[in-house]
Amino acid sequence: MESNPEQKEEHIEDFDLPSALRSYQAEGVAFLANNESALLADEMGLGKTVQTAVALRAILRREEDPKVLIICLLLCVITGD
Repeated sequence: MESNPEQKEEHIEDFDLPSALRSYQAEGVAFLANNESALLADEMGLGKTVQTAVALRAILRREEDPKVLIICLLLCVITGD
């Protein structure tokens, strides 16, 4: 899937994050924010949540009325029995 070249590039430094994103996370943010549709999937613990939140923030800054759908699968259920 190719990025849309007409989208302006966001500078992640402008988001005032508590710590810097890792290079693969910044790449994931750019991919999510600059494609009409995208799927983010990798191993547990690599920062999909923060990548999604930063990408959503970039989209909301850039577009007046964005259409966004986020789907999260439930992989485990914790019961209080």
